[in-house]
Amino acid sequence: MAQSFKKLRLSLISSCNQSCFYCREGNNQLRKNECSSQELIKICKNLCELGIEEIRLTGGEPLLYPHFEEVLKGLSELPLKKLALTTNGVQLSKFLPLLKRYSCHSLNISLDSLDPKKFLFITKTDSLETVLTAIKEAKNLGFTIKTNTVLMRGINDEEIENFISFSRANQIETRFLELMRLGQIFEDHKKLFLPYTEILERLKKNHTVESIPVPADSTAQLFKIDHEAKIGFIASETTPFCGDCSRLRMDSAGELRACLFEQGTINLRHKSLEELKTLLDDLLCQKPLKRGIGSRTGMNTIGG
Repeated sequence: MAQSFKKLRLSLISSCNQSCFYCREGNNQLRKNECSSQELIKICKNLCELGIEEIRLTGGEPLLYPHFEEVLKGLSELPLKKLALTTNGVQLSKFLPLLKRYSCHSLNISLDSLDPKKFLFITKTDSLETVLTAIKEAKNLGFTIKTNTVLMRGINDEEIENFISFSRANQIETRFLELMRLGQIFEDHKKLFLPYTEILERLKKNHTVESIPVPADSTAQLFKIDHEAKIGFIASETTPFCGDCSRLRMDSAGELRACLFEQGTINLRHKSLEELKTLLDDLLCQKPLKRGIGSRTGMNTIGG
């Protein structure tokens, strides 16, 4: 496996306890043929043998996975440089001791609005205060935290200043994500899409904006606002990073894909290390160097 492909995003479960309209709606059933926890750990162990150095647990909502502790413990015993979690934060508070115990110190937490009414509209849940409380608790316990906000024109783009204030007050990196043309938002993407350059120009009118250097394979462009707040832009639509991408994605059924927008997958279940290496070599040869037009596959089944 090429050395550059060192990060795995592992979707433990496609179910979620929110229904963000840009990600998923309706069907909240478990997928058929999902891997057992032991299968997931074994596959990840083999992938580490082939060069994976970092694993990020995603979903759906990964904290809904019935055997979350077993998987977390198993992964914590692998020779990883980083074990991380992406979550919507609804159940995060009760999992913080467990995450700390198994050295999962890096948290990305979805936070699409700081306004209760907008948060309810986007997520279909009245859980903003629960999420904000979990963020504060995690910060106090020493976790590294980033919040992820999917920007949507006419929905939450007027909250940019509030998010900068939030970043400054809590000393938490706030990241703004361009809306991706995925799943059920595929057709409505154009009217909701907001390029990061537009937001950056807005900020420059009222703030000091300083660029922060990032690694070549970073998904985010980072900036300091007024020497205090730290924000990032993940501009995967207008400034794709395909050529430097170091990520692979595996879903809860063991299907590995080289890109969010690629439909082709390989199943990693019941494969020896040698079989796995051959399959990965074949898959990585198909990894695109340019951005695709999007996909009708929902984000929750791929792993956010």
